[in-house]
Amino acid sequence: MFWSRPRRRSALLGGMLFILLLLPGVLAFFLPVGILPQPLVWLDSRLLLFYAWVAVATLLMLRYRDRVPLDLVGLGIHPWTLRELGRGALLGSIMAFVVVSPYLTEFDAALTIESTGSFLTLLFLVTLLAAGEELLFRGYLYQRVLEIVGELPGTLIVAIAFAAAHLGNPEVTSLALINIALAGILFGALWLSSRSLWSVIGLHAAWNIVVGPVFGLPVSGIIMTDTPLLRIGGELSDALLMGASFGPEGSLLTTAVLVASISFVALSRSFRIAPYTFARRYKSALYEKKLPENGPETPL
Repeated sequence: MFWSRPRRRSALLGGMLFILLLLPGVLAFFLPVGILPQPLVWLDSRLLLFYAWVAVATLLMLRYRDRVPLDLVGLGIHPWTLRELGRGALLGSIMAFVVVSPYLTEFDAALTIESTGSFLTLLFLVTLLAAGEELLFRGYLYQRVLEIVGELPGTLIVAIAFAAAHLGNPEVTSLALINIALAGILFGALWLSSRSLWSVIGLHAAWNIVVGPVFGLPVSGIIMTDTPLLRIGGELSDALLMGASFGPEGSLLTTAVLVASISFVALSRSFRIAPYTFARRYKSALYEKKLPENGPETPL
């Protein structure tokens, strides 16, 4: 990985410190439900508060413990940031449209434009939620786990934890949990390929936005809005192809799309390491080389 300290011991200590640092954020869930304004009926403000603390904990660890810039965790602000975010969003949108397509054909659905008054607010909050999840599950802690146990085992462990975090979602099924674990593997593979959390956040947010606010289908069992941008006619089916009340994430089609996307990200060069991160790593490698005190010898 990109830290030059002794890998496993430093990573283990960093992971333990990060978990301890998260504990004050967990206290947010003990606040009374009515103490904070709820931006949406289905979204608990305490969750957003916790994710905000995850961001603070990440900044503190990077600044005071590891003493590395923010872009080394995948969240640097640089000329390629929007491109990384856009590439992830493009992949997420394509995946979501493929999975939603049976709803358009099976029911001979009619699309009608609904009110867009609160659409931008919903868009912003859904993006924040996706960013918070990715910072928690593919951010600092995930990257330390990779250093301790390796890339493949670490990605599988965190993907299982990601699925377990959705056990309490409405109408969850065994297939839905498998798909969420596969999504966790996809998010991990995308980070490993690009070293950019922006790409992962873009993918996650785009999927949630297209399925939820755009088409009004359940996202992990949660109906995000009663006034989607485009309303699909017809009723949800119980067939495995549709995912039933949990939404498209509980369907076999989603399983196939996720497996194909994991293969694409792992084999394609489209998401190779972000240029800015590559430049940082290359520069660090140069500094680590032992040069003579007066610089390299000049050949005659």
